[in-house]
Amino acid sequence: MSFLEAQQLLDDPSSSELLMLGPDAWFTTTGGKKVFHDGKRFADDEEMRGWPNTVLGACGSAERVDGSSFKIEAAYASGDVTARVHIMCPPVTDHYEVTIAKQHVVRMDMGDLVDNGTLSEDMASFLAVAVAGRLNILVAGGTGAGKTPMLNAIGALCDSTDSIVVAQDVHELSLPQKIVRYMHSGAVRSPIKSVPMERLVGLFIEWTMKEMSNGNDAELSLEDFVGYVGKHATADLWASAFYTPVGLDAVVREALRMRPDRIMVGEVRGAECSQMLEAMSAGHPGMATVHARGPREALDKLVMLVLKDESHPTASYAARLVAQTIDLVVYLPTPENDQHRVGTIMEVVPNVVNETTITHEVLYQFNGQTFERTQQPSSRLRDRLVSRGLV
Repeated sequence: MSFLEAQQLLDDPSSSELLMLGPDAWFTTTGGKKVFHDGKRFADDEEMRGWPNTVLGACGSAERVDGSSFKIEAAYASGDVTARVHIMCPPVTDHYEVTIAKQHVVRMDMGDLVDNGTLSEDMASFLAVAVAGRLNILVAGGTGAGKTPMLNAIGALCDSTDSIVVAQDVHELSLPQKIVRYMHSGAVRSPIKSVPMERLVGLFIEWTMKEMSNGNDAELSLEDFVGYVGKHATADLWASAFYTPVGLDAVVREALRMRPDRIMVGEVRGAECSQMLEAMSAGHPGMATVHARGPREALDKLVMLVLKDESHPTASYAARLVAQTIDLVVYLPTPENDQHRVGTIMEVVPNVVNETTITHEVLYQFNGQTFERTQQPSSRLRDRLVSRGLV
């Protein structure tokens, strides 16, 4: 498959998922149904290995299926299509297995979201004031709830002169401001010296003796040795031998050195949570999304993610960090009949009871038929907005 064919396959709007599970197993998902394709076949694993490498090239990834890792993750973005690429390699799997999850992004501003019924004009106006007031906003919801379009619309409300740093796994956010820097997690090539030398020498001797015993000593090549290593080295050794992963936590940490007016995190899922919260609490207002089944569960999710960071061992510290940093939670429930709606806008009150329970107040909610304001923001929040000249 050529580079151009790989891009066309990734850009194809008719499919939402691609699965390659071996030389004779190729599937696409269209309209929620998986379809088997007889025509997409490879002669053997060697021929099939070239295809994921072409896809990785289209993603701009430095990694390759070359025996140096048992798994590879990459991201693709072009126009309105984004994709997460996941590749598993032998010997962990029987064949090279590729999973490509695609998303066709429709970018909308806050006016578009009001027009299509995602939220009310009053809620949109309140969020505009919250952004102008430099509040920290968390957008929560399940898969397909519309978190990314909502975060994109909220981010577009920032001042046109703001310097914004966006950290994400996949390039899904696209802002209209001029001073926007996009950074992504990924992997970079590492020097071979990162591989334990004694293990490398042992494999070389093992391979040489085997080739000599088979009478192949006149045809020894580095390429053949690398292939042997890929098949016989243990996965834990080679998982980071040639490539160094750059996690979202490292990206967020570097963002602090770039003098941003605002920080946006595409989706908080790991160690980057602590980095993000500490950045926000240090005076860098920010926004992020998190996968959660409710607005209160979103706060609990942040606490859990902070607790995974060994530098923050106590639950009470994690809860206080979340409570004192996040100002608003915008929650979108699973859509019904493809209608996305904001279910709740919740104010986080910086109080923690029983060590881990974060107090909160619901400001807006969808009651099943209409959006309604349930109460005014707290005097604490209003004072912060007034101090910035906002009503």
